[in-house]
Amino acid sequence: VYSGNRDEILAWIDEAYMIAQKRGPPQVVIEEQGDRTTITVILNRKIGYMGGENGAKRGHPPLKMIKLVLEDRDVITAYPTNN
Repeated sequence: VYSGNRDEILAWIDEAYMIAQKRGPPQVVIEEQGDRTTITVILNRKIGYMGGENGAKRGHPPLKMIKLVLEDRDVITAYPTNN
């Protein structure tokens, strides 16, 4: 679950994409999955928290990474993650 407003979320997605274009491991992990590419970027600051039942059990810990799912250069989805 994101912690910010719409503008902050879009800025985090843009920032993560730009970091992914310039840097590699360990800050950026890229995985090919068929027609899609997943890019996990460590932003080193809270951008969200773990939601749902698992998050509740763990006290909704902060998430400092963002995962981008792309087809070609189009972002299909992006969400906070811890892995």
